[in-house]
Amino acid sequence: MRNMLIVLLGSLLVLAGCASGGRGIGADVIVYPSGLERIEYIDGVGAVEGMWRDGDVVIAGAPTAAELQGLIRAFGIVRVVNLAPRGYMERTVGYDEEAVVESFGAEYLWRPRAPGQLQDPARADEVGEALVGAGGPILLHSAWLGDAAAHWWALAVRMGDMDPVEAAEYYLQMVDGVQIFPIEGYTGSFLVPRRVSSGVHPALAQSAPSPLVVPLAEAPVGALEEVPDAEGVNRLAVDGRFAVGGQPEEALLERQRDAGLTLVFNLRTADEMQREVPFSERAACDRLGITYIHEPSGWGEDDYTTRATDRFAAALRTATGTAYLHCQVGWRATHLWAAYLHRHRGVPANDAMRRAMAGTGSWPFTPFERLAGVELEWDLIPR
Repeated sequence: MRNMLIVLLGSLLVLAGCASGGRGIGADVIVYPSGLERIEYIDGVGAVEGMWRDGDVVIAGAPTAAELQGLIRAFGIVRVVNLAPRGYMERTVGYDEEAVVESFGAEYLWRPRAPGQLQDPARADEVGEALVGAGGPILLHSAWLGDAAAHWWALAVRMGDMDPVEAAEYYLQMVDGVQIFPIEGYTGSFLVPRRVSSGVHPALAQSAPSPLVVPLAEAPVGALEEVPDAEGVNRLAVDGRFAVGGQPEEALLERQRDAGLTLVFNLRTADEMQREVPFSERAACDRLGITYIHEPSGWGEDDYTTRATDRFAAALRTATGTAYLHCQVGWRATHLWAAYLHRHRGVPANDAMRRAMAGTGSWPFTPFERLAGVELEWDLIPR
């Protein structure tokens, strides 16, 4: 368990009497009492997962209708603040959440992130304002626990009364076992915040291209650099002979084959591929003479593991030309690329993550950092 590696919970954390002072959180006080605890059972509902309570605030992923009713009854919830995206609520939630909340006489505030809105301190402050003045217990939830937890602990930092590393430790404590960061599974490690970065980090240079006949495992590595408006893919970043990104269109594979592409490594699950991709990627690669490796990675039985990292490294040892590592939008793929740099190229963890995320706009690394407006240094501690 990660909690053997980070600060144990139980320190008294009270921000009472700390007004926002112009931070955009509002004139009232948001209180973070002591007593963070996991909610494991709700009367009338049974065992539950992905729910925590910090004083008068319940923090959770998306509840079922029964769980929502049980939480309102059990904790006397007077306001529900929902951060889940509009698309998620429309496609995934099979009941009218607002109607359920209002049937109990509670207040319902839906605060989805607007299209194009960044996860940044302004977003954290916006959520903070929704928590002020409820006059009683609040349920703060999103589509998954990690998003709600990131906002909660980012607000603790924004209020100026909590060290970012300590807040990150609480955040990681809550998401452990709910959604592990891919790089942790890919490296067989725990991700642990070390300290706040200071100053401006040096620019990371791309690697110089090497001859296509040199095995990819021996090709130089530098930092990924995003290719803006790449045709045939939703996101693409390149470093020398390596490309990392999202789902490619068939025409892109054809063009890249002509430019030297010899290896495609796909992390998407079989269900994703069947539902969302209108062509057979394996058949297209076979037709084009490109080596295709499908290593499903992400959910359920296809969890993030070192197997994916080691299989990718093994493929690079025999491949020449260029390689494309992809998932749906490049998030899992950049984590696996960072894991490969750390596990097989000996790049220090923080440097590996920075090199990978530089090309995808995913740095700072965690949603918590982006919302809190801080940048942490990270270590990977072997399990």
